[in-house]
Amino acid sequence: MEAEDLSQEAFMKCYASLPQLESEFSFVSWLNRIVSNLCVDRLKKRNKETTKTTSQDALGDMEIKSAREQHRVDSLKQTIDEAMELLSPDHRKIILLHDVQGFRYEEIAEILEIPLGTVKSRLNAARLALRLVMRRGEDKV
Repeated sequence: MEAEDLSQEAFMKCYASLPQLESEFSFVSWLNRIVSNLCVDRLKKRNKETTKTTSQDALGDMEIKSAREQHRVDSLKQTIDEAMELLSPDHRKIILLHDVQGFRYEEIAEILEIPLGTVKSRLNAARLALRLVMRRGEDKV
Protein backbone atom coordinates (compact mmCIF):
# COMPACT_ATOMS: atom_id res chain seq x y z
CA MET A 1 0.00 0.00 0.00
CA GLU A 2 2.81 2.40 0.88
CA ALA A 3 4.57 1.63 -2.40
CA GLU A 4 1.40 2.49 -4.29
CA ASP A 5 1.11 5.78 -2.40
CA LEU A 6 4.73 6.64 -3.17
CA SER A 7 4.27 5.72 -6.83
CA GLN A 8 1.22 7.92 -7.13
CA GLU A 9 2.96 10.79 -5.35
CA ALA A 10 6.02 10.39 -7.61
CA PHE A 11 3.96 10.55 -10.78
CA MET A 12 2.04 13.57 -9.49
CA LYS A 13 5.33 15.37 -8.78
CA CYS A 14 6.67 14.25 -12.13
CA TYR A 15 3.64 15.58 -13.97
CA ALA A 16 3.73 18.88 -12.07
CA SER A 17 7.46 19.31 -12.72
CA LEU A 18 7.49 18.11 -16.33
CA PRO A 19 7.93 21.63 -17.78
CA GLN A 20 11.21 21.90 -15.85
CA LEU A 21 12.69 18.84 -17.56
CA GLU A 22 15.47 20.09 -19.80
CA SER A 23 16.10 17.00 -21.92
CA GLU A 24 13.93 14.02 -22.76
CA PHE A 25 17.03 11.81 -22.55
CA SER A 26 17.39 12.52 -18.85
CA PHE A 27 13.78 11.57 -18.06
CA VAL A 28 14.56 8.18 -16.51
CA SER A 29 17.27 9.50 -14.20
CA TRP A 30 15.10 12.52 -13.38
CA LEU A 31 12.14 10.29 -12.46
CA ASN A 32 14.46 8.00 -10.50
CA ARG A 33 15.69 11.01 -8.54
CA ILE A 34 12.12 12.07 -7.71
CA VAL A 35 11.27 8.57 -6.51
CA SER A 36 14.52 8.30 -4.51
CA ASN A 37 13.90 11.64 -2.81
CA LEU A 38 10.34 10.67 -1.94
CA CYS A 39 11.52 7.34 -0.51
CA VAL A 40 14.25 8.98 1.55
CA ASP A 41 11.77 11.58 2.84
CA ARG A 42 9.29 8.84 3.74
CA LEU A 43 12.04 6.86 5.49
CA LYS A 44 13.12 9.94 7.45
CA LYS A 45 9.55 10.49 8.58
CA ARG A 46 9.10 6.83 9.49
CA ASN A 47 12.51 6.69 11.17
CA LYS A 48 11.66 9.62 13.43
CA GLU A 49 8.63 7.66 14.59
CA THR A 50 10.48 4.34 14.63
CA THR A 51 13.53 5.56 16.56
CA LYS A 52 11.43 6.24 19.61
CA THR A 53 9.72 2.85 19.51
CA THR A 54 12.61 0.72 18.25
CA SER A 55 13.74 -0.32 21.68
CA GLN A 56 10.17 -0.91 22.78
CA ASP A 57 9.52 -3.21 19.82
CA ALA A 58 12.82 -5.04 20.24
CA LEU A 59 12.25 -5.61 23.92
CA GLY A 60 8.45 -5.76 23.86
CA ASP A 61 8.34 -9.55 23.81
CA MET A 62 10.34 -9.93 26.99
CA GLU A 63 8.44 -11.35 29.90
CA ILE A 64 8.87 -9.15 32.91
CA LYS A 65 8.98 -11.01 36.20
CA SER A 66 9.68 -8.31 38.75
CA ALA A 67 9.75 -4.58 39.34
CA ARG A 68 13.55 -4.78 39.34
CA GLU A 69 13.59 -6.46 35.94
CA GLN A 70 11.04 -3.91 34.68
CA HIS A 71 13.39 -1.13 35.76
CA ARG A 72 16.30 -2.77 33.90
CA VAL A 73 14.22 -3.11 30.71
CA ASP A 74 13.02 0.49 30.94
CA SER A 75 16.58 1.65 31.51
CA LEU A 76 17.82 -0.32 28.49
CA LYS A 77 15.06 1.12 26.30
CA GLN A 78 15.98 4.62 27.38
CA THR A 79 19.68 3.94 26.78
CA ILE A 80 18.98 2.69 23.24
CA ASP A 81 16.77 5.66 22.43
CA GLU A 82 19.32 8.12 23.79
CA ALA A 83 22.18 6.36 22.02
CA MET A 84 20.37 6.45 18.67
CA GLU A 85 19.74 10.18 19.10
CA LEU A 86 23.45 10.79 19.75
CA LEU A 87 24.55 9.14 16.51
CA SER A 88 25.21 11.23 13.43
CA PRO A 89 22.28 11.36 11.00
CA ASP A 90 24.20 9.15 8.53
CA HIS A 91 24.90 6.51 11.18
CA ARG A 92 21.36 6.59 12.56
CA LYS A 93 19.92 6.33 9.04
CA ILE A 94 22.07 3.35 8.04
CA ILE A 95 21.33 1.42 11.26
CA LEU A 96 17.61 2.04 10.87
CA LEU A 97 17.63 1.01 7.22
CA HIS A 98 19.62 -2.19 7.75
CA ASP A 99 19.13 -3.39 11.31
CA VAL A 100 15.61 -2.13 12.00
CA GLN A 101 13.91 -2.12 8.61
CA GLY A 102 15.87 -5.01 7.13
CA PHE A 103 17.03 -3.49 3.85
CA ARG A 104 19.88 -5.31 2.10
CA TYR A 105 23.20 -3.56 1.46
CA GLU A 106 22.40 -3.17 -2.24
CA GLU A 107 19.02 -1.60 -1.49
CA ILE A 108 20.57 0.85 0.94
CA ALA A 109 23.22 1.80 -1.60
CA GLU A 110 20.46 2.56 -4.07
CA ILE A 111 18.29 4.48 -1.57
CA LEU A 112 21.15 6.61 -0.28
CA GLU A 113 22.91 6.79 -3.66
CA ILE A 114 26.25 5.72 -2.24
CA PRO A 115 28.62 2.89 -3.25
CA LEU A 116 28.10 -0.57 -1.78
CA GLY A 117 31.46 -0.42 -0.01
CA THR A 118 30.45 2.84 1.65
CA VAL A 119 27.26 1.20 2.93
CA LYS A 120 29.26 -1.61 4.51
CA SER A 121 31.91 0.63 6.06
CA ARG A 122 29.34 3.17 7.27
CA LEU A 123 27.22 0.42 8.86
CA ASN A 124 30.29 -0.96 10.63
CA ALA A 125 31.26 2.51 11.85
CA ALA A 126 27.68 3.19 12.95
CA ARG A 127 27.52 -0.03 14.97
CA LEU A 128 30.85 0.78 16.62
CA ALA A 129 29.63 4.29 17.45
CA LEU A 130 26.37 2.92 18.86
CA ARG A 131 28.25 0.40 20.97
CA LEU A 132 30.54 3.13 22.29
CA VAL A 133 27.64 5.45 23.13
CA MET A 134 25.75 2.64 24.86
CA ARG A 135 28.82 1.66 26.91
CA ARG A 136 29.12 5.22 28.10
CA GLY A 137 25.46 5.04 29.12
CA GLU A 138 26.12 1.84 31.08
CA ASP A 139 28.88 3.57 33.00
CA LYS A 140 26.39 6.18 34.18
CA VAL A 141 23.88 3.64 35.52
